[in-house]
Amino acid sequence: MASERAIRNTFEDFKTDSPESCYLSADGTTLSDHAVLLTEVDYRDGTVYVGIGGIALLYYAMYKKLDREQNTEWLNKADELIKHAVRHSSGNKVSFLCGNTGSMAIAAAIFMKTGQIDKATKYIDEILALSDGICKSSSIPDELLFGRSGYLYSLMFILKECGAHFVSDDAMEQVVEAIINSGQHLAKNVRSRCPLMYAWHDSYYLGAAHGLAGIFFILMRTPAFSTNERMKELVKLSIDYLMTLRYPSGNYPSSIRVNGSDKLVHWCHGAPGFIHMFIQAFKIYGQQEYLDEAISCAEVIWTRGLLYKGYGLCHGVAGNGYAFLMMYKLTMNVKYLHRALKFAEFIFDYGKHGCRIADRPYSLFEGLAGTIYYLVDLLHPLDAEFPAFY
Repeated sequence: MASERAIRNTFEDFKTDSPESCYLSADGTTLSDHAVLLTEVDYRDGTVYVGIGGIALLYYAMYKKLDREQNTEWLNKADELIKHAVRHSSGNKVSFLCGNTGSMAIAAAIFMKTGQIDKATKYIDEILALSDGICKSSSIPDELLFGRSGYLYSLMFILKECGAHFVSDDAMEQVVEAIINSGQHLAKNVRSRCPLMYAWHDSYYLGAAHGLAGIFFILMRTPAFSTNERMKELVKLSIDYLMTLRYPSGNYPSSIRVNGSDKLVHWCHGAPGFIHMFIQAFKIYGQQEYLDEAISCAEVIWTRGLLYKGYGLCHGVAGNGYAFLMMYKLTMNVKYLHRALKFAEFIFDYGKHGCRIADRPYSLFEGLAGTIYYLVDLLHPLDAEFPAFY
């Protein structure tokens, strides 16, 4: 046992003289057949994170990614599930993962594919109508799971899946400006050395789910980012500040606090979330230090990323495995594909490691649906993208 949170990684790392270890011996049949296990879905929760919206997103992804006779069947299943999801999306939460806009955006994408254009346009219009209130509200946070960054991702999802003419540049830039202004305001109020600072529940979180790494990643992926010099400078200086907080191990803290401990190696908290930010920063700014930091994060994940918490995306092995897929896409270094496959090998021994069972064991971000999503992406690694994040 490497730690109380991770299983010791005994897999042999990649060797240049054994390239055969980097092939996945599957044609999609075995992986897609795992979907039959999704028999106990919580129809009362419409969210993407742990509800039926996330299951619909999985089937939509299988329709797009797997070239098999069943893909029409998967699209129809996604259509069926997303209709349940939007009916059970209630309240005023606005983000893609844990709010209403995620299921609505997925519904729009699916309805576009099934020819239900009027329904798709209706949901897009409803999402866009929320923008003013989201930007002006002082009670909405800026983080990914519940906040403005999550709403911004909904707009980006529509842009990617439905077409640029559905989301204007102005609509997206309004949200971006609200996030930047909020970060500057808090940084000034708390006298932070970081030009952009954000809080969630009175804590200064740093990771992908609730913190700065996730916010900066989303901002850097917006279409106008590369031409907005003010935003580029603020985000760059903020990322440089985050690098000063790195633990000696190469991992990153979950939040800014005096007595933080180097324990969490999850997508939500720690190096597996930070690595995506550094990869995107390297693409935007072209500075070697960001690539070096991504490489360092990948080493932490390889050593400490086989988690007792389970096999899912948010705080599990599949989410950590995505770090290697993204590094493979960036560098084309086969070592990272090998590592991604070794994490998949660990996943295929489901139930043999003493890992805990998730509270929502079939969900996208905590359970089996996210695991299947990862395995599907392994079949076409150059097209892989961490769901509801890229």
